[in-house]
Amino acid sequence: DRRVRLIHGEAYFQVVHDPSRPFRILLAHSEVQVLGTSFDVYQMANGDVRVSVISGTVAVEGLDNGVGATPSWSRRLIAGQQIEYSPVGLVADVHAIVAQKVIRWRQGMLDTQGEPLSDFVSDLSRYTTERIVISDPRAATERVGGAFSIHNIDETLDRLKRIAPITVTHANSEVILGYRASNAAPQPDGVPAR
Repeated sequence: DRRVRLIHGEAYFQVVHDPSRPFRILLAHSEVQVLGTSFDVYQMANGDVRVSVISGTVAVEGLDNGVGATPSWSRRLIAGQQIEYSPVGLVADVHAIVAQKVIRWRQGMLDTQGEPLSDFVSDLSRYTTERIVISDPRAATERVGGAFSIHNIDETLDRLKRIAPITVTHANSEVILGYRASNAAPQPDGVPAR
């Protein structure tokens, strides 16, 4: 067979179906078997995995004790579907997605549709060496949406300041995101708040 082990990060695959040589992606606590398709697999820093099918079909199995173990659950996904799971079970069962938005990272864009800022920052952090910290829990729950550049993180953070009630401060090699009260208007860069 053909096997790939994904330790961390995200990968996009286009695989030709060959029944005599199955293609499998091995992750810490799961296995994805390709049934002739193009799809995206993202193993997050916290151990969660997100599998998104662009075309074709994949089979995903949760393995209780790691690679080679007996499956604890299994799902079959078709084009336009996604599943997210952790080492201990399903986080989000099979659900519909806009498949092309999932792989926009390949064109330098990060798409989000009303997800909490904490989730968006987790994804954005993969594309910068600066540590991004959310200092106020109110900011972490703010929902953001749109298409953001992953090649120009400063531009993306500036845009976030304009669309959400957050502040952005650079300190050493960290970016600190705070919360701006709703009655305080955003200030142009370099202009002190009154």
